[in-house]
Amino acid sequence: MNFDKQLDVFSRNLSEIRRNGRYSYQAFSEKLRVGKSTVQAIESGGYNITLSTLITIANSLEIHPALLLMDLPIELDLTGTNRYYANLLMTYSALPEEQRSQFRNMIQRLECSLDGDHLEQNDTGVN
Repeated sequence: MNFDKQLDVFSRNLSEIRRNGRYSYQAFSEKLRVGKSTVQAIESGGYNITLSTLITIANSLEIHPALLLMDLPIELDLTGTNRYYANLLMTYSALPEEQRSQFRNMIQRLECSLDGDHLEQNDTGVN
């Protein structure tokens, strides 16, 4: 991915996080510990962030910096427990394919197990 595309992804991700959290520019900049004009410039794509700024923002959001740079098929929403799921997605995507496959298999087995529990509860009349 070229540099300009990477900046666009970062800008979009940060903007989604701010909008989903319903932050004003001022409140978001205070949370991120950067200036309001910096947040506005990043979101408009007109700001070439430093590694230090990226890490400061990620630490303030309690997420891994790489998550802010990932072109994800979902919108980033870090409200409530969604932060946990976002970090889990980032961790999953960093795994080698073999480990991702093992993880998917484990989740499928868990789903089948839970479906079996649900069926057993329905058979006994307990929901």
